[in-house]
Amino acid sequence: MAVMAKEYVTLTETDWQVANFTNKIDHFTPSDTRTYDQRYFMNDSFWDSNSGPVFLFICGEARCKPPTTRGYPMQVCQDLKCLFYVVEHRYYGDSQPFPDWTTDSLKYLNATQALADLDAFITAKNAEIVGKYGGANRKWVTIGGSYPGALSAWFKTSYPTQAAAAWSSSGVILPVRNFVDFDLDIYTATARSGAGCPRQIKNITDYIQDAITDKLTPADKEFVNGVFDSAGVDNSDLMWYIADTFTLGV
Repeated sequence: MAVMAKEYVTLTETDWQVANFTNKIDHFTPSDTRTYDQRYFMNDSFWDSNSGPVFLFICGEARCKPPTTRGYPMQVCQDLKCLFYVVEHRYYGDSQPFPDWTTDSLKYLNATQALADLDAFITAKNAEIVGKYGGANRKWVTIGGSYPGALSAWFKTSYPTQAAAAWSSSGVILPVRNFVDFDLDIYTATARSGAGCPRQIKNITDYIQDAITDKLTPADKEFVNGVFDSAGVDNSDLMWYIADTFTLGV
């Protein structure tokens, strides 16, 4: 007998309520009362307010967008009848503690403060939910991938009573300095097409790097900047973009 795949409701960004949560800039200095607006998204379309869990999807080092049914967490949410929150990371998107990114302002951009942001958010939302629906604090599940995956795991360790579970997808919980194997998958994947493929990638990368660092002619540098519209762009940022292009491609 054929098994029919379950169909999930498709969501778009317009299906999410968008709001700001007032969070502290510095959670660990009691005398510092400064706050900032942390943007978040909420969807309660599938929530069982009596027994459903609360999912907290942690956005990372980019402007935050809520997941859709293409994201596995949203499918699990529909199965478990969850209330779904998505929280933007401080200093990204609209969640800016300061109007500038000076060194003094950026000192509050760290994982410890970000975890405290999540703790404050959960505490406040629990109070709202209990106040509106009664009962006890709901069970929360933190969710993240890559750096947010690490935050999800670290949150469960740092604030063990705030979340019932931590969902960490490819969580980078053990940072490694100068991790030269980061892009090894590029070589492994492209080498399947023959030795010439990774060699060509290396030649392209070497050419771009030599051109923008003035090891070739001014015409070469002008050509590269013209292709990538990169005049004035930091060389390290451009090379990261080049590497990421190949990473996403494989």
